[in-house]
Amino acid sequence: MAPEIKSYSWDDLTQLASSVCERIKNSGYMPECLISILRGGIFPGLLLSHTLEVRNLFAVSISTTDNEDIRAPRHLPKVESYFDNKNILIGKKIILIDDVVNTGKTMEECCHYFLNLGVHEIKTACLVRDTYSEGAEDNRLFQVDYVGETIPFWAKFPWET
Repeated sequence: MAPEIKSYSWDDLTQLASSVCERIKNSGYMPECLISILRGGIFPGLLLSHTLEVRNLFAVSISTTDNEDIRAPRHLPKVESYFDNKNILIGKKIILIDDVVNTGKTMEECCHYFLNLGVHEIKTACLVRDTYSEGAEDNRLFQVDYVGETIPFWAKFPWET
């Protein structure tokens, strides 16, 4: 059976990003750098960068699927792109950002990667927490620090056709 899908507009995502920013501000955590997970994390990363007034916005590429299908088979995440100047992150407080988190394996692998680079502290953020995906029902897998919305559906964003 095909999953139920919740479609988001650009306005919806802007509102979710504002909600995430409020949660970050209310927590008292002030990152020195933001890192967006390519590709979906680019838009929320840009919004958070402006709203939180954090100019250091970077991106990392990591893959858990081989294609764009909704139910594409997943494999262990692998960080695919690296920073030219890794020293810029040593000792920093960062927020790792993605559009959606389901099982959390991508976020978890990125956190390990950046901690191994010498990042001091990592918090995580996403616009949508999807509890529909296989393995996502076990919330012990990975806890995201700042979530815009949690849904029991598959999330579809404006940039997806």
